[in-house]
Amino acid sequence: MYFISKIDYRIYKKFDKIAYGITVVLLLAVLIPGIRWEGGGAARWLYIRPLGMTFQPSEIAKIALVIFFASYLTDHRENLGKMWEGFFKPLLWLALIIGILIVFQSHLSASILIIAVVSIMMLMAGSKLRYFLIYGSMAAARRTRSNVCSGKNLS
Repeated sequence: MYFISKIDYRIYKKFDKIAYGITVVLLLAVLIPGIRWEGGGAARWLYIRPLGMTFQPSEIAKIALVIFFASYLTDHRENLGKMWEGFFKPLLWLALIIGILIVFQSHLSASILIIAVVSIMMLMAGSKLRYFLIYGSMAAARRTRSNVCSGKNLS
């Protein structure tokens, strides 16, 4: 981390879209039999045969998404108060990554961490808190209503 902190941040900005693309490719690579490694009932690791090691692409995704969203939020700072540019568009970018993590890898802990970090970044950059509160409460109410209607116990 020390060495990374000594690199000029403008260099990271040049690679924001590349970092996002690599993240998507690595997360999808876990679906390919032969290069994925399964352990504990989960297929979240990639196996690098020549090195004889495994790694989780979600770890790279955490760093790459901070770079990507920092760049996106900086580039769109004048529009962050708007619903589309400041709330829905960044969440669509995030939904792709989280969807891959949750659906294909069952990696809820990484998904929650990434959602929390990106949400805090969005709020600090100028996205409106009311959008988070309104749509978050609507999602919670819908979830609660569907559980009550289906007879599921919420406890």
